[in-house]
Amino acid sequence: MTSSLLPILPAVDDVLFYFAQSDGFWANLETAFGTSYDVVKATELQQQWQSRNFSQLPSIEVLSDEVLGTANGAYASSKNKIYLSASFLNTASSAAIINVILEEIGHYVDAQINPVDSAGDEGAIFAELVQGNSLDVATLDALRAENDQTTIIVNGEIIQVEQADFTGTNGNDSITGTSGDDNISGLDGNDTLSGLGGNDNLSGGNGNDSLNGGDGSDYFTNDAGNDTINGGSGTDRYEVDYSSASSGLTMTYNTATGSGTITVGTETDTFTSIESFEGFKGTEYNDVIFGGTESESYYYYAGLKGGSGNDTISGNAGYDDIYGEDGNDVLNGGADNDRLFGGSGNDLLNGDAGNDYFTNDGGNDTINGGSEIDHYKADYSSASSGLTMTYNTTTGSGTITVGTETDTFTSIESFGGFKGTEYNDVIFGGTESEQLFNGFGYGQLKGGSGNDTISGNAGDDQIYGEDGNDVLNGGDGKDSLFGGNGNDVLNGDLGNDKFTNDAGNDTINGGAGSDIYEADYSYASSGLTMTYDTATASGTITVGTETDTFTSIESFGQTSPFKGTEYNDVIFGGIEGDRLSGGRGNDTISGNAGNDEIYGDDGNDVLNGGAGYDDLRGGNGNDTLQGTNSGIGESDALRGGTENDLFILGDTTRVFYDDGFSTTGGTSDYAIIYDFNPTDDTIQLRGSSSDYLLTVSGSTTNLYINKPGSEADELIAYINNQTALSLTASYFSYVSSPTLPSITLAVAPSSVTEDGTTNLVYTFTRTGSTTSALTANYSGSRICAAHLNLC
Repeated sequence: MTSSLLPILPAVDDVLFYFAQSDGFWANLETAFGTSYDVVKATELQQQWQSRNFSQLPSIEVLSDEVLGTANGAYASSKNKIYLSASFLNTASSAAIINVILEEIGHYVDAQINPVDSAGDEGAIFAELVQGNSLDVATLDALRAENDQTTIIVNGEIIQVEQADFTGTNGNDSITGTSGDDNISGLDGNDTLSGLGGNDNLSGGNGNDSLNGGDGSDYFTNDAGNDTINGGSGTDRYEVDYSSASSGLTMTYNTATGSGTITVGTETDTFTSIESFEGFKGTEYNDVIFGGTESESYYYYAGLKGGSGNDTISGNAGYDDIYGEDGNDVLNGGADNDRLFGGSGNDLLNGDAGNDYFTNDGGNDTINGGSEIDHYKADYSSASSGLTMTYNTTTGSGTITVGTETDTFTSIESFGGFKGTEYNDVIFGGTESEQLFNGFGYGQLKGGSGNDTISGNAGDDQIYGEDGNDVLNGGDGKDSLFGGNGNDVLNGDLGNDKFTNDAGNDTINGGAGSDIYEADYSYASSGLTMTYDTATASGTITVGTETDTFTSIESFGQTSPFKGTEYNDVIFGGIEGDRLSGGRGNDTISGNAGNDEIYGDDGNDVLNGGAGYDDLRGGNGNDTLQGTNSGIGESDALRGGTENDLFILGDTTRVFYDDGFSTTGGTSDYAIIYDFNPTDDTIQLRGSSSDYLLTVSGSTTNLYINKPGSEADELIAYINNQTALSLTASYFSYVSSPTLPSITLAVAPSSVTEDGTTNLVYTFTRTGSTTSALTANYSGSRICAAHLNLC
């Protein structure tokens, strides 16, 4: 070991010490070496490193390039020795040397804890992780696919080693890789780098370099000089950063051969068989840039960037991300689905073929979507005045004017993620959905502050009025309208729409289709009172001094429940399925028709499911649960929750869940009581105990109506987790039909000759139940109240 390593090794020891102390030690070990390693041996290494005992690490020997070749380092498990390149030690930085030593220690660790060499370059993975660097999936997969095995000859002995990357010198180097995946760096000088087989990374550095990828999908990058790049077979990528250049860039590209040139000032790079320029950065001057025949997209790196200056950038084929940045730029997407970012300046953006995405900053811009479904997303929230938009649904064309700037667009079908100003705006959606588009951005139209008018047009739209008194029009499709604060008007129009809102006196019209109103009043400072007309699906919701008025709303709460206040509420469901939550307070909740979920939550609540298959959950408190008004053709789930609950299976007029068919057993309509507690809860039935039967099946008691003769007994309820119930016990309560009063009529005199002077007096007398008022309705000019006695 040379003396030049003496100041390096303590830094290596420090990295291992802190790694052994880290919470991610075991997870990172698994990432580098798999899951089948010897835990006992790994624990020994961890404990040794935690105590700063590094005596077990292999010794280091420095070899000439004649022996080690172009590798920076290698590890031989047969010798338990690390070999380092002499030329590498003489030219590399301390950080680079530390990284290579850690990589070889990674190979050593693998040899200690795994009986078989881990797949790929586990040493490189280990070196990154122990230094706290994260590896993305693509990099990790590439490292795991590498073949880092080779042989060297030391003192006449052939030794199998795992090697580090190939790095040249500041002179003129000729480096040839292997059939595997190689990382080759030429550094300064006029270098010749050959990757041969595999997916190689070739970096020429400064100088006039010749880079040959060979077989496989290779990656090239370079610095100054007149360079020649040949991608070879496979899909090859050339990434260069010209942002520090002192003049503009001119590029040529032949899509048939993947060949062309890049000229900046007096230097020209010539390339062949290059299919992608992902991560390419132009100068701060006027550039002409082309993409390749494959993608320059966000799936990998950073697309094509123009920098400052008036740039012309053409993506050609593939999925391209093109950034004009500053200046008056012309961006052409080309074939396939592209994303064009104009930046500041007066830009011209052409999507061409494919489903394209556009966004921009300041300036008077012109956007042409081209064919297929194109999307324009812009954020005007920082503007100093309101926005006015026009839109022609036939051509997908229109304008957006904010202050003195106007953007003009054609063939734009969607505006998802569009944000208005903090002033009064007029915004339109496109003819397609304002939804998630091309994997990027949330599909929404947002008004911002101010009194906005936003129309979604066709498609499934998400429209947010935000603050202000807004008018939101959903148009066709399944739209979601969020009014926000203020007195808003929300019109769903056609389609199955969803509405939600915040403070204010709002007017909501669902329009055609099955429409849903979702709201959360749990923040309110007083209780909620709701009305609902099942014939028109209309009603009101009043909380304090604010009242929302709605029409054509069929459901309340589905994805999220309709939430009441923390006080006493009166809540109704719609004529279709609902999810209703009362919150705290003593609430009365009625589901009406449809399959409903009703949650009483805290408080003494009264829950009525109505028609349909309902799920009622009382929660905490003394709750009353009635799953139906008749129960014919439906089954309901009843869960009372804690404390004393009342389950109503019949009232004074009928027994629920009786289908009325004498030949069936009622197995199509019944209630399921999940948590009946005989100590606390009560089941209400009509009639008397002799009208019913109990049977037991497993852990469930079945409750039947005791039908006469040969008529099948009628199932009306399953009572879960109960096997010893008695119909005469106090937890069964029976109600009967009320006794109706008897009313007699007496007329005096019983016979009279009508001469116009004698009155007939009608006397009505009740016996029995007389708690209610007796009212007589009469008509005719000869009858008056004075002639009626009501007793």
